[in-house]
Amino acid sequence: MNSYDKDIESASNHDLSHAETADTVGEVRSETGPTRASHHQKQKSFNLLDSDNENVSPTLMQFRAHRPAVKHGNNDMSKFLSGFKKFQKAFFQTNKDLYSKLAEGQSPKTLLVGCCDSRVDPAMITGCDPGDLFVIRNVANLVAPYAPDRGHHGVSAALEFAVKVLKVENIVVLGHVQCGGIRALMTMKPDDQSFEFIAPWMSIAERAREKSVKVFGDKDLETQCRYCELASILVSLENLMTYPWVKERLMSGDLMLNGWYFDFVTGQLIAYNPASNEFETLGVEPDSPDGGRESAAIRKSEDGRDSIVEALESASINAK
Repeated sequence: MNSYDKDIESASNHDLSHAETADTVGEVRSETGPTRASHHQKQKSFNLLDSDNENVSPTLMQFRAHRPAVKHGNNDMSKFLSGFKKFQKAFFQTNKDLYSKLAEGQSPKTLLVGCCDSRVDPAMITGCDPGDLFVIRNVANLVAPYAPDRGHHGVSAALEFAVKVLKVENIVVLGHVQCGGIRALMTMKPDDQSFEFIAPWMSIAERAREKSVKVFGDKDLETQCRYCELASILVSLENLMTYPWVKERLMSGDLMLNGWYFDFVTGQLIAYNPASNEFETLGVEPDSPDGGRESAAIRKSEDGRDSIVEALESASINAK
């Protein structure tokens, strides 16, 4: 037996006493036992973790040894499973026509770049149905500049698919209050080795950080972070315009860019207006009988980019 086989055997025997030997990846089971497979499922068509499968890694074999968290009574996982059952019975059953249409393909008109913060759910904030939004979520809702190399560009790949294949008509960069990524950017020391990936990723918004410190260096951290949260939205909008196929559709009038900022403390949504170079309130304002202002989208590459650069170079980013 070679070392690889020994690793497989060792991994497969690790902690199997905590798992039922009948449980296998690739098997469809209910709480009471195996269920009949639908046309989308196969009860036991392929066991991913069979020890005679030469493509299986020791890591996957170790994964088999541990029961799914939901079966351990994990409160969060149990809550999610219960929520899914409610979704199946309520929303899915009453919207079968919608899902039948979605099964034929998706055609969202808007790409939204949002933060992965658990307090900011794009679909919930906008009241969208499945199929309405194509969503990219990452730390601090950032978009890096165009860089066509062989790196792993998750955001760029999703952006390319949305613009070239789905041909979305709107791109929204949605920032938010109390962003942990922005706070990390504002507080991390240059020699901080605590994180491997956060610091390099947040360097995308370095211009926003520098401007925040320059303009509000004498203010408290909360003020600096809020300014940086707003300025980083403009950085991402500017970076979007470095993608040639984004710029092309902007110039043709087939695509609009929007910079939004959600304050989950007050429940307000504000948007960047390139004409006034300010963030203005959207939606219904308490004292506004007209229902608030409409979003001022960036429609042309040159005009939009000039206003964004001006906002980043000046101290005129305001929030009305």
